[in-house]
Amino acid sequence: MWSGIKKISVNFLKIVLPLVLGGLLLWYIYKDIELGQIAQVLNSDIRYGYLLLSLVFGLGANMLRGLRWGLLIEPLGYKPRKTLLMLAVVGNYGVNLVLPRVGEVWRCGIVAKYDNQLFSKLFGTLIVDRLYDLIAIAAIFLLSFVLTPGFYLSLFQDEPSAAFSLHNALLWGGALLVALVLAWGVFVVVRHFAFYARIKRFFANVLDGLRSFWAMKHKGRFLAYTIGVWGGYFLYFYLTFFAFGFTHELSPAYGLAIFVLTCVGVMVPVQGGVGPWHFVVILGLVSLGIARGDAAAFALIVHTLQTLWVALTGFACVLAIPIVYNNPKTSPQ
Repeated sequence: MWSGIKKISVNFLKIVLPLVLGGLLLWYIYKDIELGQIAQVLNSDIRYGYLLLSLVFGLGANMLRGLRWGLLIEPLGYKPRKTLLMLAVVGNYGVNLVLPRVGEVWRCGIVAKYDNQLFSKLFGTLIVDRLYDLIAIAAIFLLSFVLTPGFYLSLFQDEPSAAFSLHNALLWGGALLVALVLAWGVFVVVRHFAFYARIKRFFANVLDGLRSFWAMKHKGRFLAYTIGVWGGYFLYFYLTFFAFGFTHELSPAYGLAIFVLTCVGVMVPVQGGVGPWHFVVILGLVSLGIARGDAAAFALIVHTLQTLWVALTGFACVLAIPIVYNNPKTSPQ
């Protein structure tokens, strides 16, 4: 009985709770927006060609991400199949629509299964992959801030500096210190148990994956793929501006600024960024003088279309993998 309750609780935390929180945030954002305002935008002269073209760049960026991941795997002594990597990465985003952040674990498991590789080492390369994404986002933010410093300052001009006060800094510092002490205590206790050796071996394999970048032969290609991935994601978002009369004149610099906000929004572990993505896009557009109703309609239309696209392509790849690779290999232990 307890195992059944535990399973239900875990599924609730993984699936239902993020979806409920995202849904509540979405309701809060749109509760004061009249449906007539959104209907008016839908009935306006939307250039759907730009919306459809943007989807091509989103899919292309995800496929490039698969090729880039392969460059991190090769130094481990594996020869990953490029098609499998691309299918796994695109499928990753479909899985994330159901289980936030589980898609990354799923793609490591699927490649380990069908390409006879160690899951733990693949997981290490995934950490490196995400680390360089964070570096890319930081670089994009710095570029955007140089181009449009006023945009970011306007977002917080009405906010007091109390968020960075000494009081809050001490609170966060104290919480961090307590967390470190607790983590050390757990480590001291756990190291005496038999399963500690298995955990240690797992993280040793993860560390091998983390070292993969330094052993990579094609660092220039990795950089080119990274530029291609994030350039594709930017066009995936910015091209949608040309579909609406109230955003088509916004410059690429302002498009980049709001794109940075969306990067932060999708980091929130909610299926498809539902709620946080809408919030930051509306916040950014309104700060540029776009009417709130128009901004809300833009966010709803673009996010819905792109989410359907991610679901369609992602689940198609999830279903295609066992068909294309109908001979799964057993991952080494």
